[in-house]
Formats: sequence, structure tokens, C-alpha cells
Amino acid sequence: MTILHHKFSRYYITCNIVCLHAFGV
Repeated sequence: MTILHHKFSRYYITCNIVCLHAFGV
């Protein structure tokens, strides 16, 4: 369960970075 949470957290952070670059903020 912890591993799954870690993966989800990492995926969320990556998506955040991509979204930021996409918006140019």
C-alpha cells in the first residue's frame, strides 16, 4: 500500500510539472 501511494505521489508531481510547463507558468 505504501509503495502504491509513493508511485501515485510521484505520478502526481510529474503531472504537476508537465502541466506547469504546458501552461508556461
